[in-house]
Formats: sequence, structure tokens, C-alpha cells
Amino acid sequence: MNFINPTVSVIIPFYNKKDYIIDTIKSVLSQTLKEFELIIVDDGSKEDLPIGKINAFDDIRIKIFQTENRGVSHARNFGANEAKGKYLLFLDADDKISDNFLLDGILSFGMNKDISVISPKVKLFGKKRGHLHLSAYSMNILLARNIFIMSCLIKKDQFHQSGGFDSSFLKGFEDWDFWISYMTYGGIVKYNRDIEFHYRISPESRNHSLNKTDFELFRSKIMKKHYPLYSKYSFSFFESFEYKLIEQSAEYKLGSFLMKAIRRKRF
Repeated sequence: MNFINPTVSVIIPFYNKKDYIIDTIKSVLSQTLKEFELIIVDDGSKEDLPIGKINAFDDIRIKIFQTENRGVSHARNFGANEAKGKYLLFLDADDKISDNFLLDGILSFGMNKDISVISPKVKLFGKKRGHLHLSAYSMNILLARNIFIMSCLIKKDQFHQSGGFDSSFLKGFEDWDFWISYMTYGGIVKYNRDIEFHYRISPESRNHSLNKTDFELFRSKIMKKHYPLYSKYSFSFFESFEYKLIEQSAEYKLGSFLMKAIRRKRF
């Protein structure tokens, strides 16, 4: 096993998730691919990171860093800057992945050099069970709303090329902004339904509706930041019949539920 030059860097920002992070770590250490590193970034958590339990794994692939509390975007960027792997996987401290996630995901990259994202099947667990179904990628749809979970496999070089996460975005909108920036640099999205991301819906996620004021505020900010893209793909898309159908669709409402769950998990 190559621990000096791992294939994948798994990055877990930690903030007040001490009851779940051990299960998350176990899901990573159970991978069939062994050439990875696990970077845990303690983002100034009010809850202590369970160091004793983590050290009990006695695994040199685990690296722990502590920073002052500056939010999930800073923690992810910090982890990515420390990463030695060619590929990155961001994983929240209460979620899990299937045992074959890293190996089969990396093999998918080998199918086409232009692939820049490996998107897994999304399974909900915890308070709500089922599967999350998101739209196939197109820049038009991505400019209208986020259609990616954050726990996709991505290329580290393209991550840095895109500038990483913008910490001025909050409440889950940093993910949407990131994906627009990342996909600006192109590439194919490969959907691999043989690998699973397990997304925990926690008890505190009571309100499944996205706050309209927040959505409009941050969408406006995103549109201003990425104005050349919105100009290229035309603002008229938001007035189109297609967009109106999207807004009313069950899938759109499920995406709103996902955004709200992200907000509840982090703040």
C-alpha cells in the first residue's frame, strides 16, 4: 500500500458531530481501495473531537488538523491544501460511503480522461429513508439550482484551478457556488450507481422547506459572481416554461429539502 502518495484524499470537516464521526471514519477505513488518506479538520468545534477513539484505529492514513472556527468552506479548503491524493472526496462528519466507493469510483475515471466528476447513488438514512434523485448535469440546470451533492469524487487539480470554496457563501450555498466554479473548467459527469453515498437526515432537520429569502439573496449573489456564465446561457432560461416546470417539480422540492438539510447539519 502506498501511504506516501495516496490515490484519494478523503476530507472530513468536523464541527459538533462527535456522536456520528466514528461511524463515518469506519466507513472510510472499510474501503476496498487502501491507497487513500483521511484528513479530519476540526473547525474549532464546541464538542471535542473523540481523539481517543480515533487513535484506537491505529491507522497512519488518518491525519488530524485543528483550526479556529471559520466555517465549512475554510475547513474544506484547508484539507484540500494538505491533500496528497490525485482525487478528492469531501465527506460530512455524519455521513457514510459504501465499501466499494473509492475503488469503483476511481476506476470510473479511467473510462474517459475528460471525466471530472464521479457522482454516486444517494441513499438517505436516519430520520428519513429512501433515495435522492438529482437531475443529469447540464450547465443550464446547474445555473438554476444545485444538482450535485458535495460528496462526489473530483480531481484535485481542477478543484484548485476553480479556486475551491468561497467562504462568503453560507447555509449550503457554498456547495452550489463551488459546483458552478468547478464545472466552468469543463469535463464530463459520470454517474456511477454501483457506489453509494449515505446521507444522514438527523432529528433536528424538521423544516424541509428552503427559506425563500435566503434562496433569493444567495442566488442573486451567485448570479452576480458568475455573470459571464449567466449571460452566456441567458437569463431568459429563468423565465422559460422549462424552468417553471422545474420549480414545480417534486425533484426541485426534494432538492430544496436537501439544501435545508445541509443547512441544519452545519449550523
